[in-house]
Amino acid sequence: MSGDDDEALTWGGATDPSHVGSPVDKKAKKPTVDAAPAPEAPVATQGPSSVLLISYGILGGMYLLYTVGWLVTVFNDHRKPFADAVTEVMYQVGEYLAIASPAIWFLSALALTRRSKPIVRLLVLVLGLFLLIPWPFVLLGAQE
Repeated sequence: MSGDDDEALTWGGATDPSHVGSPVDKKAKKPTVDAAPAPEAPVATQGPSSVLLISYGILGGMYLLYTVGWLVTVFNDHRKPFADAVTEVMYQVGEYLAIASPAIWFLSALALTRRSKPIVRLLVLVLGLFLLIPWPFVLLGAQE
């Protein structure tokens, strides 16, 4: 019975094809003439640099502050209601779009310029910072 236990601990012998050092294994490793060449591994692309990622983070934070500025402006708006329902609805839609515009610009700039050079993406994001300034919030601070 002890022979069966020892047999369970062996790999199977030198002639076993799955054994790494077997003569059968050495014959299997010889390349054949008909074998197709192995496909080349895809070249790994390098991601954005850390400076670029930090710039995106800073610009994203500024867009978040713009969204907060538009929110404060909309919620502090003490205007009289419009007489026409259509005008009231359109004004409210404009307010909601003003709140969402920084996030829409940021995500659109990232999505639409993903195949462009990083400087183009940064310029589009900086352009959005100038176009989407929450002027009512900025001027509200000057009035008080």
